[in-house]
Amino acid sequence: MRVLITGGAGFIGSHLAEAYLDRGDEVSIIDDLSTGSIENIQHLKKYSRFDYTIESVRNVQVLAELVVQLARDAAPLVLACLDEAPRQAAQLGLRLLRLARLAAQLRH
Repeated sequence: MRVLITGGAGFIGSHLAEAYLDRGDEVSIIDDLSTGSIENIQHLKKYSRFDYTIESVRNVQVLAELVVQLARDAAPLVLACLDEAPRQAAQLGLRLLRLARLAAQLRH
């Protein structure tokens, strides 16, 4: 399974990323480090199935590229939004779902 975690360099996001990696999943995170820290993900860099992008989730182009990259085949894709206030997280989640649907359409 592929997992994209926004806010992945935060306390919760980094632990969530580690749990998915321990399960054998492929994990990508995006975080602008406004509240997270690169130190929270240092230990995750040893995994070949881990990558990270230091950027804001408000950068739609980068976010779209990540979703398309992760949705490149039929593997399930999990989107976890952790770095925003609840309303903003819901809006971001909807944007990510739209991008994932678009990526799935481009695959076919």
